[in-house]
Amino acid sequence: GTLEDFSNSIENSSKYHVLIIDEAQDLVTNESLKTISAHLVNGIAGAYIRIFADYEGQKIYDVPDGRTALKNYCPDLFTFTLTENCRNLPGIGTAALFLSGRSHLAISYRRSDDNYTPELFEYSNFEESVVHLIKSYNGLLSIGFMPEEIVILCEEDQESILRLEKALAASNVRAKHFDPSLESQGHTSWATIKDFKGFDASCTIVFGLECEISNEIDPFIYVSLSRARDRLIVISK
Repeated sequence: GTLEDFSNSIENSSKYHVLIIDEAQDLVTNESLKTISAHLVNGIAGAYIRIFADYEGQKIYDVPDGRTALKNYCPDLFTFTLTENCRNLPGIGTAALFLSGRSHLAISYRRSDDNYTPELFEYSNFEESVVHLIKSYNGLLSIGFMPEEIVILCEEDQESILRLEKALAASNVRAKHFDPSLESQGHTSWATIKDFKGFDASCTIVFGLECEISNEIDPFIYVSLSRARDRLIVISK
């Protein structure tokens, strides 16, 4: 369950022997570790632990770095670096690393390369962005992808959300706001980058992203571009 589930759950106190935390960079703090420890038979120090985190490329929430607190609880914790990408086609994974400032990483890919290259469309006004959205969306449908296999992402600010909603209406793309508790049921979904973190889709259209090549690591760019398994299209201003 979520950290909130455990925080509100009294009946599960001191019940578990094994702890697995995913996306630890988003939730591991000294306070959260105290909450989690209360649900473990022997506390964190006496539990079997597996923790997965990406502090460099996927820390997009304003959460204090909890690695020092974790080391204090578990001084004998071993750290391993995972270097195999299991989600993306090599072309998509390479583009996500390059554009987010992480091209220094030596990554291998479980999936075979099909020589696909992600597409980048730039626009200077709203009308151009709508044209690119229509072309991109219809292009994915024309090569056999279903509407529910496509997710359209935008940035978090209200202006970006309103721009995407206006573009969807102008392009007649019927997309509903992403709800992780429901199946797509034949329709395309749209979401903010934060909302879709931890999820993936066969096809992702990233709309309105300000994407500039930089030496600085940009977690928002990496998270948005790495959601796509098979096809990635970026419509950038």
